[in-house]
Amino acid sequence: MYATLELPYESGYRYGVGKKTFVFANCSDVAGCTGVPTSLVPVEVLNTDLASTSLGQNSNTSAYYFTDPANPGTILHPNITGSRGTPDGDDPGTLRGPQRLFVNLTLAHEVGNGPNKMTVGVRGSNLLGNYTNGVVAGNSRYRNNGLGGFSGTSGTNAVNPLQQPLQFPRSPLPFENEATGPARLFTFFVSSKF
Repeated sequence: MYATLELPYESGYRYGVGKKTFVFANCSDVAGCTGVPTSLVPVEVLNTDLASTSLGQNSNTSAYYFTDPANPGTILHPNITGSRGTPDGDDPGTLRGPQRLFVNLTLAHEVGNGPNKMTVGVRGSNLLGNYTNGVVAGNSRYRNNGLGGFSGTSGTNAVNPLQQPLQFPRSPLPFENEATGPARLFTFFVSSKF
């Protein structure tokens, strides 16, 4: 009889939008810029809905800070009214998902002697039942509700509100991390050699 034990480990998936991003701005608007006033230069700014929109992104899913819709300010000087509230660093991917450890075990026994023999066994995968999701995804239905900046309740589907109870409900948080890891699986096998 022999046994094989596997312990695959993942240290966590990097995610998060980051608190800062780069945009292009006129040199005349940037303090200390010595180039042609109408030339565009890359500038690091706060990752607001204004910056995300100027980059062609969906501000609900890409921005960290949200501005006052009545008085948003400018990309370089935003009037911030809310944030995601997550502990992001300045760069994207500074958050780390949960760590995952799996236990996989195979027990087998050889039956017979000589060249004609069989191996009988069982293989168990994810024996501890770790169903932690490996990838933390952005919530496409996230809406920042700070000071009425965005309408609707975060996590709900504003397109089909009448069918909402029949659809997959998302959390009101900016990232989705449901327990959707691999199932616990037992495989019984017989291997013969003749």
